[in-house]
Amino acid sequence: MLIIMSGEKYSIDLLLVLFLALVFLLEKSTEANVLIRCKESERQALLDFKQCLAAVNETFTGISSWGSENDKGDCCTWIGVGCSDSTGHVVKLDLRRYIGNVTGTISTSLLELRYLSYLDLRSNDFNGCPIPELIGSLRELTYLFFSESQFSGPIPSHLGNLSRLVTLDLSSNQLTGSIPESLWNICSLHSLNLRSNNLDGDVFGFLQSTSLCTTFSLQELELSENQFTGSVANEITKLSSLQVLSLRYNPLNGTISQDNGQLSNISTLELAGNSFDEVVLSEAHFSNISNLWKLDLSDSSLALKFNSDWIPPFQLSVIYLRSCKLGPRFP
Repeated sequence: MLIIMSGEKYSIDLLLVLFLALVFLLEKSTEANVLIRCKESERQALLDFKQCLAAVNETFTGISSWGSENDKGDCCTWIGVGCSDSTGHVVKLDLRRYIGNVTGTISTSLLELRYLSYLDLRSNDFNGCPIPELIGSLRELTYLFFSESQFSGPIPSHLGNLSRLVTLDLSSNQLTGSIPESLWNICSLHSLNLRSNNLDGDVFGFLQSTSLCTTFSLQELELSENQFTGSVANEITKLSSLQVLSLRYNPLNGTISQDNGQLSNISTLELAGNSFDEVVLSEAHFSNISNLWKLDLSDSSLALKFNSDWIPPFQLSVIYLRSCKLGPRFP
């Protein structure tokens, strides 16, 4: 009986040793993955990129800490830099959230970051320079944020080469000219924000083309506070996935198609601050909009003509109608 028990104890001890050995090997494997460092060529590219920038606030050490003795060798540990856990390639560069305001220019060394998928340069000062065409060569980009960064000039057509792009934010700059048609051929684009620039042209002229795959993917279109003209035309129904449409404070002075009522996914519609003189909105303009929760028609010279017993197919949470002509039968 004692022999059997000793044998059982030996078996248990052996299993415990094997288990601890397995845990040790797994820990070593995990440590090996953690020790993956960034590529030397990408490290040098970031240092060259840094040389073209300067911190606006000298007391902020964000970008100036890149290459310091504490983490000199591994750029994946640098503030604002994100790397792939499996390859060590730089995939994220965020100069807004972690770095603070910087000023300067964008170095061509950025092209060395061939696996970059997220680039955020918001709220910096690029001294009125144009958006560099080289950005259009970063083919892995899915998120690009350049708002409030003192860029000027036209939107480079090369941005249309970013076939994986999901979000493009160029708002609050001094961009001029029209929207390049190449942007409407980015089939993955869900959100386009061009608010607060000096862009012009026919606001929905791009919808005349029949080869635009963005019309199926675009969910948010923010064009407010520009110089766009024209009408909210019938072709707007091509934007079948649109959820947010903001055209506030443009000199739009054309018509508003009743086909607007077929945008069944729209939740936010903002047309405030335009000049829709003699344009009358009726039930037909909202006939199939069941998801609408925010409507802003203020300061747009619009007249609203609804039957007093009309029951809208939506339930609004926010509505602005200042300066609209409502009439006595408004429900």
